[in-house]
Amino acid sequence: MDLQDLLNLIGYDNLISDGAYWRTSARYRDGDNKTALRINKRTGEFSDFVEKRSGSIDDLIKLTLKIGNVELKRFHQSNGIDITNIVERDDKPKLVMDKTWDESELTNLQPHFKFYEDRGISKDSLRFFRSGFAHSGSMYQRFVFPIYNEVGKICGWSGRDMTGTKEAKWKHMGRKAAWIYPVFVPLLIKTTTGIKTTYPVLEAIMEKKEVILVESIGDMLALWEHGYKNVIVTFGLALSSRLGAYLMTLGVERVVIAMNNDFEGKINRGLGAAVDIYISLMHYVDVTKLQITLPPKSNDFGEMPDEEFLVWDTLKLNPNHLELYPLVLAELTRRYKSREITESEIQFGKLIKSHYELTEGYQA
Repeated sequence: MDLQDLLNLIGYDNLISDGAYWRTSARYRDGDNKTALRINKRTGEFSDFVEKRSGSIDDLIKLTLKIGNVELKRFHQSNGIDITNIVERDDKPKLVMDKTWDESELTNLQPHFKFYEDRGISKDSLRFFRSGFAHSGSMYQRFVFPIYNEVGKICGWSGRDMTGTKEAKWKHMGRKAAWIYPVFVPLLIKTTTGIKTTYPVLEAIMEKKEVILVESIGDMLALWEHGYKNVIVTFGLALSSRLGAYLMTLGVERVVIAMNNDFEGKINRGLGAAVDIYISLMHYVDVTKLQITLPPKSNDFGEMPDEEFLVWDTLKLNPNHLELYPLVLAELTRRYKSREITESEIQFGKLIKSHYELTEGYQA
């Protein structure tokens, strides 16, 4: 039995090959997104990008079959499974070298901007981000944005499907966990003495002393068109350690977590993700500088009419911590009860409880 046979055995028979990984739906929660669950073909380790859950192949078996360690052992025995012969273990630390691409790759992107223009994004903005439609290559039929690193190299690509037929709406190339986008997108200005390079996003962050975190490039573009250039994209529902460390170096006075507002769903995943990011950021940024301000009436910023941006800006400037602190404390309490919590997060819980009591007393 190999790993694919094992996955088929527990119900994952709709695996989509994606390089070194398989992509499929999260059967254990009746997920319908065919690419939300990623499984390493070599190690069997999985990541659920919706619920931000990850673990080993045994963890996936237990989760899917709803069994514990004793039942897992019986499952192995009854099916003649030896996990050590099915998956490999990563025992040695790896030196990760980020791949970069030459600027000449940008010539493959064509200025077909209608999709985003219809959504209120100007040609000037799309040109600034050096974006365009890919007519060939691995990003074929996607509208693509190059990702720049701090030394001015292209370290990745993010492309949105323009056909509505691909398995994943967004496709990323490069090590997404290392991206700080679009902070390092350069603006080249001709002067009498030559070419001057500036970084409008970084300049806006330093001027406002504020960072707004959003889920996707689409959210960033909508905010950009409404004058908010101090925006960084998380590319999903989790905060990378690289982004957390970078925010720590900026010395900003406010970090606004502005995930999507899935208020119409059974579970508001955007709010849940915002709380998780809030807790993650407490490792890097003083809690008094953190807030959650989701779109008030729309799912995301791309859907927001102009008048809702005014409402959102008012909420951003006057955050309601009395609503926020109980949500953060509840999540920390859940982690404590399920033994997922760290010593640092126990201290965060005490801190949040103290802040809540002080805020409540002040407002009373």
